[in-house]
This record gives sequence, C-alpha cells and structure tokens, in this order.
Amino acid sequence: MKGITIRCAEMKDLERIMEIEREAFPPEEAAEKETFRYRIDHFGEWFCVAEKSGDIVGCINGRLTTEPRIEDCLYERNTLPEGLYFALLSVETAAKFQRQGVAEALIKRLITQACALRLHGIVLACKEDKIPYYSKFGFEVCGRSRSEHGGALWYDMVLKLK
Repeated sequence: MKGITIRCAEMKDLERIMEIEREAFPPEEAAEKETFRYRIDHFGEWFCVAEKSGDIVGCINGRLTTEPRIEDCLYERNTLPEGLYFALLSVETAAKFQRQGVAEALIKRLITQACALRLHGIVLACKEDKIPYYSKFGFEVCGRSRSEHGGALWYDMVLKLK
C-alpha cells in the first residue's frame, strides 16, 4: 500500500488500536485494553502500527515463544520463556482500509524482522477461512490448534525460517 508508514506502537496509540480491535474481532475474541497495554510495555519491538496520512489504519503484535504452536497462555498478560519462534497473536486493519495491502505490509515487516533475528519460524492460529491468506506468505497448516481462544476453532500455521 502506497503512503503507509510502519512503526512501533506507543501508549498514545492505544485508543485507536482498541477501535480497530473492536472492528476486527467479535467481543469474545478481542483483546482487552490492559492486554494491549501489557504487550506494548513488554513486547513493544513486536507491536507495530501502520499509519496512512497520520491515521493508524492497522496493527500487528505478538511475542517470542519456545514452541512452534499456539497455546492460549500466549494471549495472556504473563511472563513466559522466550525462544526462537515468534507467535503472531493478531494482525488487523481498520474496516475502511481492508483489502488495500495494510495487513500484507505489516506481515512482510514482521517476516523481515524475524529473519534478521534468525528466528526458526513464525507461528499463528487462524480460522479456516483465513488459511489461504496466510498461505500466500508461505505459512503452512500444522493442524487444529490447541488454542480455544474466544471459544472458536483455530488452525495452527507456521512459516519456517530455518
């Protein structure tokens, strides 16, 4: 997407990030404000926003993990061992900017960052209808996820970097 800038999220961005979160996910799957506050504080280098003309139009976030699978504990506000995998916890785009390359730009930035750090891979959990989207970046389905986040059925995917 032309005219997009990607940068690390700051606390001043939190209200806009929450607006986008509420647009992107049903209430039972959406993160709480305190969860995003925790992620910005503790994993700020992995929490990015996309801006267009000074407006935040999307975001991506996650954390390092030791396992190439998604577990519900990764979504929580807690300290866990960090390893050589990156758990992509959410990527979202404001409704009026969807299908314009915002999420793609954010994901490509994340992949570049993970490669620079020589991580083994990026893992995520998604719903079945999103599998083709993530596949275009090289993610492969690993099967049904152990995650029960929001009561939904999720599928683990991994992008092997090593």
